[in-house]
Amino acid sequence: MRADGGEASALTKGKRGVKNFAWSPDGKQIAFLAPDAKSEAEEKKEKDKDDARVVDKEEKHARLWLLTLDSGEAKALTEPKWEIGEAVWHLPARD
Repeated sequence: MRADGGEASALTKGKRGVKNFAWSPDGKQIAFLAPDAKSEAEEKKEKDKDDARVVDKEEKHARLWLLTLDSGEAKALTEPKWEIGEAVWHLPARD
């Protein structure tokens, strides 16, 4: 919801769960952690209640994403094989 009031609106789209997020210092972007959306095959397995999986092969790690608010576009910044635990903005040191 905007700070100056109005209706709430969704910032991200899709069926992935956001685990952690951090607003950019200028308020124009949000960095967040979320896995890739499920593939059709994964959706079918879930629907069929097929919970068999190969350990260390089928794990979906959360990726680091960057959402630009003006465009509404979210772009993945990391590979799915990396394990990311937190999104934090780094500010340069001031003199």
